[in-house]
Amino acid sequence: MFSNILPTSPGSDSYRELSDGLQNRGWIAASASARDQILFDALDGQTIDGGAWTVRVYAVHQRAGTRFVQLALTADTTVNLVAKLSATAGPIDVLAALEEWVADSDPSTSILNVA
Repeated sequence: MFSNILPTSPGSDSYRELSDGLQNRGWIAASASARDQILFDALDGQTIDGGAWTVRVYAVHQRAGTRFVQLALTADTTVNLVAKLSATAGPIDVLAALEEWVADSDPSTSILNVA
C-alpha cells in the first residue's frame, strides 16, 4: 500500500496519506512488536528526495525501550544508517528526518536521531 507514495515533505499530501493509512492500520494502539512490523512495512521501498533515493529497511530493533531502524538509502550509491527513534516517533518522522539528512548529508553520520 505505501510503496506507491512518493513523500516530498511532512506537509505534502503523500505524507498525509501515509499518516491516514497508519492510523487506519492501528499504529497508535498497536503493540510494540506490531509497531515494529508496521514501521518496517511503511518505510521499506519508500522513496525520498523526489524519488532519487529508495529506503531499504534491514531490521527494526528495540533496546531498553528505544526503537532502532537499520536501513539503507539507495541510489547510484548506498548509504547505511541507523535511525534512533524517540518514543513518539513513527514512519512519517523517519521519512522527514531522512529528507532533511539527504538535503544536507554528512557522510560521517551513522546514527540519525528521530524525534
